[in-house]
Amino acid sequence: MSQAQTAHQDGDERYNELVHKVFLVLNEGQLHRAPLVEPKVALDLGCGSGIWALEFAKAYPSCQVLGIDINTGSGHQQQSYKLQVCTR
Repeated sequence: MSQAQTAHQDGDERYNELVHKVFLVLNEGQLHRAPLVEPKVALDLGCGSGIWALEFAKAYPSCQVLGIDINTGSGHQQQSYKLQVCTR
């Protein structure tokens, strides 16, 4: 694998922040494109460092946000994580 493909796996927070900023620019500053009124549950598959999930949870405090990533070493220490093996 190239260095670019594994940057997120190495815990490079700067990489995750840059990707998140590019995402926001491409989406005109919006965390999502779907019309949401009061979301109750949100799922972030491949959440990486969890930056999107954390910002979404701040924007919608009554929403339960779950971030899942194959790399168990990523994420913020103050958050709670539950490792699950997903098949199919």
